[in-house]
Amino acid sequence: MAAALPTSGLTALQAIRDYVQPKAGIRILIHGAAGAVGSFATQIAKRWGAQVIGTATGEDIVYLRSLGPVQVVDYKHERFETVGQVDAVLDLIGGDTATRSFALLKKGGVMVSTVGGVNAELAARAGIRGVNMGQERSAADLSELADLVERGVVKPRMGEVFRLDQGREAQDASQQGRAKGKILLKAA
Repeated sequence: MAAALPTSGLTALQAIRDYVQPKAGIRILIHGAAGAVGSFATQIAKRWGAQVIGTATGEDIVYLRSLGPVQVVDYKHERFETVGQVDAVLDLIGGDTATRSFALLKKGGVMVSTVGGVNAELAARAGIRGVNMGQERSAADLSELADLVERGVVKPRMGEVFRLDQGREAQDASQQGRAKGKILLKAA
């Protein structure tokens, strides 16, 4: 489980805490909310009292609902634009999903993307703050995240475990979006 924390967990913690800066009552739309980063982000945002709206489909909807009160948009059957105005968007998908999200953000809101989905010109026109972020290594942040996990506030979503000699298959699963949670490699 500890292997799931550094990349996915730190990315989510830093995106939510440092850029979204949630507080009770704000509405956050998280694209890819059931994935490795998204599931951490969903739980961290809820911890601060934010109302989370997550995009997912299939069995991921059941998983998201297991995290407590989360409004879920099944992106295969409904458009996320129907959720109304939000204070923040965490974009873990990019492309058209990111572009369509600008219309939902309130003036002064923030769009944070881990996949380079924030177009600076669109952000300026929409009157929002746009952030393309990458995770920063931080022992203090890792310690904070480990504490949240130890106390049961945040639970990593563990995905498939591959042997080292299956590294190619693991990479394919990740790149093709077939991963349900954090993919792990084990030595033997």
